[in-house]
Amino acid sequence: MARNGDLTKKELENIKAFRYKTCGLTPVEIYIYEPFWNFLANYCLPDWLAPNALTLIGLCFPLVLLITICVLDPTFTQTLPQWVFVLAWFAQFWYQTIDAIDGKQARRTDNCSPLGQILDHNLDQITFTCIMVGVCATLRVN
Repeated sequence: MARNGDLTKKELENIKAFRYKTCGLTPVEIYIYEPFWNFLANYCLPDWLAPNALTLIGLCFPLVLLITICVLDPTFTQTLPQWVFVLAWFAQFWYQTIDAIDGKQARRTDNCSPLGQILDHNLDQITFTCIMVGVCATLRVN
């Protein structure tokens, strides 16, 4: 690193050459999820669908879950209707699927960008909060 805190030319080249790579870590992900996600990304998504738009679409059901719980039981003290738990499951499945295929869509359409990575990671945090509200409501944590 340079004396004044600036990056050296070599360090800047390394940043430009960096490519984020993912890989399956568990047999379930490798043999079940990955083929499902590849099928969706390669055969079900149109080329014109922007990966960042897909990422934003993924946030829809977790937000619906959050709003539903806040309306039905904002204090986490009541027993929720059974359909809320189905909604919670679906919201989690929906987001995990969209989160897995948005990057595949970006690579497939050659639309990878730093903005996409930032958006993806930030929406992961928002979704995690929505899902955890569902967990707290389920466990009646108050």
